Amino acid sequence: MYTTALQAFNKKPEETIFIGDSWKHDVVGPMEAGMEAIWVNFRREEKPTDYTPYAIVSSIMEIRDILVSSSLSSSKGEEESDE
Repeated sequence: MYTTALQAFNKKPEETIFIGDSWKHDVVGPMEAGMEAIWVNFRREEKPTDYTPYAIVSSIMEIRDILVSSSLSSSKGEEESDE
């Protein structure tokens, strides 16, 4: 399933962050496929396994800030390497 989605969008796993509220389907599955994951943990449950997602949030409102800060740090690193 994850490979099919990546192929459809012509993306590599390491270029992708999967976001969702299901630990099994939105964190474990994507991470096993080589993607990063953000777990939307509405119920504030404990992590059921030892996987460590890119981020754990309790509200979808938090995702934007995580993605923006990640994007900025990636861009900054690219700019510094060009000098």
